[in-house]
Amino acid sequence: MKKNILFFCSILLFSFSATAQDVWDGSTSTDWSVDSNWADGSSPESFFGAGVTIPNVANDPVITSLDVVGIGDITIATGATLTISSDATLNHPSGVLDNDGIVILNSGASYVQSASVTGDGTFRYIRNLNTSNWYVVSSPVAGQDIDAFVSASSLQTSGSNSALGTYLTPSNTYSYYVTGSSGTGNFIQGKGHTISLAGSSGDITFTGSNPTITDVNYTLTYSGDRYNLLGNIWPSYLKTASFLNDNTLKLESETLWLWNATNSSYTTYVGNLGPKIAPCQGFFVEGKSGGSGAVTFKESYQTTSGSSFAGPEIIVPEVHLKIKNSTTYRDTQLYFVEGTTTGFDNGWDGKIFGGQNNDFAIYTRFINDTNPELDLGVQSLPDISYEVPVGINAVPGSEITISATSLHLPIDINVYLEDRDNDTLTLLDDTSEYTISLPDGSDGIGRFYLHTVSDELEIGENNLGNILIFKSSENNLRISGLHDGIANIKIYNMLGKQILETSFEANDTNNISLQSLQLGVYIVHLVTESGILIKKVIL
Repeated sequence: MKKNILFFCSILLFSFSATAQDVWDGSTSTDWSVDSNWADGSSPESFFGAGVTIPNVANDPVITSLDVVGIGDITIATGATLTISSDATLNHPSGVLDNDGIVILNSGASYVQSASVTGDGTFRYIRNLNTSNWYVVSSPVAGQDIDAFVSASSLQTSGSNSALGTYLTPSNTYSYYVTGSSGTGNFIQGKGHTISLAGSSGDITFTGSNPTITDVNYTLTYSGDRYNLLGNIWPSYLKTASFLNDNTLKLESETLWLWNATNSSYTTYVGNLGPKIAPCQGFFVEGKSGGSGAVTFKESYQTTSGSSFAGPEIIVPEVHLKIKNSTTYRDTQLYFVEGTTTGFDNGWDGKIFGGQNNDFAIYTRFINDTNPELDLGVQSLPDISYEVPVGINAVPGSEITISATSLHLPIDINVYLEDRDNDTLTLLDDTSEYTISLPDGSDGIGRFYLHTVSDELEIGENNLGNILIFKSSENNLRISGLHDGIANIKIYNMLGKQILETSFEANDTNNISLQSLQLGVYIVHLVTESGILIKKVIL
């Protein structure tokens, strides 16, 4: 009987704490997480029922390094301010936001509001730009006047123009804000802009009305090169995969391009491997050829965490191939995803950005020659062992260095770069890279190839050091790097029995059918005019 009474009392206590009103009084400090700052002596890191009230008191609350979740109402009184620090989040999936005060979000913070919004308060998002390089931004609030924004921001100027740019799709050019303009109007939700500060670093601030919880449409331009500069409309992160997939009928592909201020170029992201896009972040998409209409930013695309330049949301084996010269770098990405193909897979493959100068670039091509003119910034392949054509653009007189970063690859897989003009194969790992001078420059594919092969397949020694032998598919053995002459190949099982023999005329890349072989371990005996090479392969 005593146990039942205790159980009943605990239910009453839980019910009371679930519905009690949490009132901020700030009696100790501004820290949301300090219990003594709340009238009931308990900090609501999660709340529901009656919710939270923030009156106008001396110490306004600041959410710092917390993920606060609330499904009750939030009431902010006139004169009160709620601040969400960098990297902190406030997730408010249900309940009313009644804001007559101010909500401030610092760079990297996010606020998701999926319920009703009332009140005459404001939202303010402060975005930090840590260099004087160009950035691509958008307003995460509605109602920010452009003239007021430029006047309050310390932007670079050139002649009569300030460094706030608008992309013009038909001509692939930018127009810039004329310093001292008036009557320009508000930022359009969903529209991206380029911006550059006058100083080495600083903040820009977007101030507007309480956030909308309705879907927002943005009409694309489908003329000219069809690239459109968009931007995240929310004071929260944007789910890339959902946005691109749901708008696929308006887009040439489920691909977007994010500006990387570090290397002053656009990086390719595809929907299924894309990052979550931060508040204030702009990005390019390509309108569908012959298309019309608007893309939709749905309220359901909001999420509370992410990174503007994060990797894929799913973990798969990947190789990032980088090229650098004396001043900058470019990169291209390979992912190995079961269920994709060696051709174009929408949402898995994406080309490099065509709206920028690509005189210095690195990219890959499809291994089966489909879409031969598509220079890929992202390529996804169904297996790991491949020979992938690599394209490099560089001006005459360049010295370039090629390196690779591999993530989540099987422990027995190595990455090699083949230079067919120089007859070299270079292991690209954490300590190795390939540097070469290009007196005549480089443009396109045909010289460089990337090999992802098992470490059981050693590179040959002595005068056969440029030859790779590897399984390129379940039914094919590839011999790469043997340029001329007649070669003979014999394959033995682990009992020493010869099960295949054939001869061929070498022509850089030769393929031997393995369809007749069962799964297992085999010894390959290659006899060439330059010597003998013996390797072990696993089928």
